[in-house]
Amino acid sequence: MTLTDYERSELKRAIMIDGWDEWTKLGLTRSQISDIADRLTSTGKFMLTAHGEIVGDDVALAIDDLKSNKANAHLFRRADEPADEPRKTVPDAIQSLSAKDRLRLANDQMFADLARQGRKP
Repeated sequence: MTLTDYERSELKRAIMIDGWDEWTKLGLTRSQISDIADRLTSTGKFMLTAHGEIVGDDVALAIDDLKSNKANAHLFRRADEPADEPRKTVPDAIQSLSAKDRLRLANDQMFADLARQGRKP
């Protein structure tokens, strides 16, 4: 069932209110709560009655289900907690190259990809 923008925002608001005890236990920021509520809204497990009450799954259980999935661990990390592993955007070997050499390497990889696809540059 497709929700209008208004219905979706009202459902999200109701989920945020209903899950308030859970949010405070986890110590999440407002933006984290909003992001998680968006994800819960899009699951389709909740509906809103005409009186603004949530029908469907229990919000606390849905939060626990979302939290138990390792792929969603970043959603529940407090801001003061360190990340699991520092993320590297560029491998060290490439980082040590000069800008001209990095450009040459990128061009070589692009041309190799085009050749593999059977396309001409």
